[in-house]
Amino acid sequence: MKYIFLIALREYAENAKTKGFWIGLFTLPLIIAISIAVSTKLSKAEPSRYFVVVDKSGAFEKPIEQAIEWQHQRSVLQALGHYVQENLRAGQTPGVNLATYQTAVDAFIAAGGKDAYLAKLQPVLRENAPAFKEPTRLFVRAALPEDVDAGASTEAILAGLKPYLLGEKRLEVGGGDATLFAALMIKPDGVDGAMRWTGEESIQYWSTNLA
Repeated sequence: MKYIFLIALREYAENAKTKGFWIGLFTLPLIIAISIAVSTKLSKAEPSRYFVVVDKSGAFEKPIEQAIEWQHQRSVLQALGHYVQENLRAGQTPGVNLATYQTAVDAFIAAGGKDAYLAKLQPVLRENAPAFKEPTRLFVRAALPEDVDAGASTEAILAGLKPYLLGEKRLEVGGGDATLFAALMIKPDGVDGAMRWTGEESIQYWSTNLA
């Protein structure tokens, strides 16, 4: 064991004398920092993805919307953390427990979300701090196109949505138009609306994005 340690120490000493060792030592953290910054910028610039849900079971529509909203609030909270770090006045502390919020999105939402958060932090932010920009919603639910009947069969609905998924038609969203990213079809298996296994697909997810 003693000789192994001596050999390792000698190899380290030899490597430490080279320029490549020191260049690599200082370059790695820089590369990591740049990667984080680039990924953050790209995530902010990423456009919203629009999807439609046809839930004939009536059991999953609300949980889906809640899950997507929770994920968005999580991204808002993370963005607020970066915003505060960049815009705190010198010598000031946030005055609110950021760690608690950042580890508990539910607490952040219950406390009033970003508006309440920013109101508490305003006194400790720089006077010339830019306005906080909320991250783009990654997923946004869109209404079913008017030419698609929600009461039709699953096959008929999918046939009507196919041109939208392929980009041949565009959704009308907020006075503009957008591409349909995905369609989620949920149908009941029983007469009482219960989800039971019948050998057929009860939940279908359609998208041109394989990821």
